Amino acid sequence: MAFKYQSMDVRQFAEKPPEPPPPPLETEREELSAAHARLQTMMQGVAALQAEHAQHLAQVADAVTQLALLLAERVVDHELATNKAMMLQCAQSILAETAGERTRALFFNTTDLQEMQTHHANDWRAMEALPGVTIAADPALPRGGCRVDAAAYRIDGSIMRRMEFLWNELLGRVEVSAPSATNTEPGTTV
Repeated sequence: MAFKYQSMDVRQFAEKPPEPPPPPLETEREELSAAHARLQTMMQGVAALQAEHAQHLAQVADAVTQLALLLAERVVDHELATNKAMMLQCAQSILAETAGERTRALFFNTTDLQEMQTHHANDWRAMEALPGVTIAADPALPRGGCRVDAAAYRIDGSIMRRMEFLWNELLGRVEVSAPSATNTEPGTTV
């Protein structure tokens, strides 16, 4: 009998080479530490941008507020210089509201009083002729305002008070459309 030799591929029985060992733990830590440092740097950059953005927004808000105040001041100055009739209308309205009072004192800023006597003489004489009304200057009053004092109350018709009232009315905080002398306690300012 003859023995027949078959050739075999030995490679099929050879062991596969082992997987490369994982990187040492120290290498992973270094890589994680470097990634963490990069992340921290990025987060600091984002925080700096947020702070800069907030600072710019605050600067813009301040600038807008200053501009609005400047514009309001210019409008009020213009009205004071050109529209004394506006003050007279306010005073006449307050006097009409207080018509039931026996005596009332109407006060204007000294400069405003002189200008109104000069430029609005007819209206001025009509107010002076009202029974129980005394008109006087009060240098402590700001320009453009008036005040009526009666026995039971005081009505402040200054521009700042009227602007405050208008602002509150626009915001829906009050329901009436003009300063009123009703429901006030003695000695209070409306």
